[in-house]
Amino acid sequence: MTKKAVMVNVAPILIEGEIKGGILTSQEGKRIVKMNRELRREI
Repeated sequence: MTKKAVMVNVAPILIEGEIKGGILTSQEGKRIVKMNRELRREI
């Protein structure tokens, strides 16, 4: 069994101050971990 980490972001869609829907995005966690390491090295 292969385990994968996934990063999920949820953002509401507001129209005239009311929630009318949402946006869901996801990304494989392995790429996020790699980008985080690179950013920390640069800092």
